[in-house]
Amino acid sequence: TKEDVVKNVSRFRRYETGSVADRDFFRDKIRTGKQFVVIRERDHYVFAPSKFAGYKNNNRGMHVSDLGSRDGRITNRALNNVLGGPFGPNDSRHKRIDAAFLRYCRQIGVTPIKPSPARKYWFHTTQLKERGRPTPVTAFTYPEDLSPYKKYPEGTPQTVTVDRWERSASARKACIEHYGAICRVCKFDFEKLYGEIGRGYMHVHHLVPISKRKEKYEVDPIKGLQPVCPNCHAMLHAGGKVRSIKKLKALILSNSMK
Repeated sequence: TKEDVVKNVSRFRRYETGSVADRDFFRDKIRTGKQFVVIRERDHYVFAPSKFAGYKNNNRGMHVSDLGSRDGRITNRALNNVLGGPFGPNDSRHKRIDAAFLRYCRQIGVTPIKPSPARKYWFHTTQLKERGRPTPVTAFTYPEDLSPYKKYPEGTPQTVTVDRWERSASARKACIEHYGAICRVCKFDFEKLYGEIGRGYMHVHHLVPISKRKEKYEVDPIKGLQPVCPNCHAMLHAGGKVRSIKKLKALILSNSMK
């Protein structure tokens, strides 16, 4: 049924921010997938490989253990029965959905294969409902995230250029979904003070600064990141240093007792 498909897509999406094995599975299936079920949820799309979405009550363990015996032709027929046929490049919707898929791949740092023929999509519009689903994390652009391709005037006639270290949107999302959008230093909560406009707003702090890394690496969003408010984030880095969250908490406590 459509409900079965939606449950599978919802379960597959949770692997994006699960254990290391979950995340590896998720990224591999996104990278190598040729046919996807795509669900429109509000203002964005959620993707899951058709072979995963097409088996009732599917999960990672079942999918991996049974992969050799699973037949895409069977899942295709099942999906056709409940969602209608998939659409390819001859359908007017394909360009828009495929562009959204490629944007999503860039966001999570995955380079998808280039299948021949082109990717196909089964489309469904719904509201994915999950018990205990974390608060949605809003994407924000921060002042320090400046374009590496633009010069920024600092008076006349001087100009300065600023390096921009890549910040993974998916890692930030996983960090805040795990810890909540509450500062780990001062416990500030934007939603509590500002209401809906502050929901999900929070910086994330790299425990090992990106600028100290010599090469590209994959951050662990739970062990390598912590949610902090902009004020505490600035103080963690004030004076060109990188203070620990523990030390900043101690400074706050010390000054509050004066």
